[in-house]
Amino acid sequence: MNNFMTFIQNKYIYVPFLLWFCIQLFKLIYDLVTTKKFNFKRILGAGGMPSSHSAVVVGITTLIGRYEGVGTSIFALSLITAFVVMYDACGVRRAAGKQAELLNKLIETPRTVWCRGIWKASRSTWTHASSSICRSFNRFNYRVNSINNNYN
Repeated sequence: MNNFMTFIQNKYIYVPFLLWFCIQLFKLIYDLVTTKKFNFKRILGAGGMPSSHSAVVVGITTLIGRYEGVGTSIFALSLITAFVVMYDACGVRRAAGKQAELLNKLIETPRTVWCRGIWKASRSTWTHASSSICRSFNRFNYRVNSINNNYN
């Protein structure tokens, strides 16, 4: 029981989890307001903005930078991981969105009417614009700089 309490009181675990949950909840509410339909898949599903996985790794990196210091090796590891995740969000998911758009065009052409019931390629929520990834990084950079200024 003591290990479980230590686990759930670890800020490096519960803060990113709460951040992920809040972002997914925001997506659910935003989807509800814009479409007037309740889509529970938005709370667990991937895709859309804001990027919950990018926010989680940036949140962890910010926590580590603040409490462990920006000169530590664990901060460097976390920062590199954050860059990899944001690169993935920007590149791979954009490619998946382009592929979904092409599949949707393929489905809509008259000669492929037979595909309409088989293919469901409306995953255009996968895309992340590079500008939104950069905005997330700029917010992170501002937080780290303000942390560094507090230590000086």
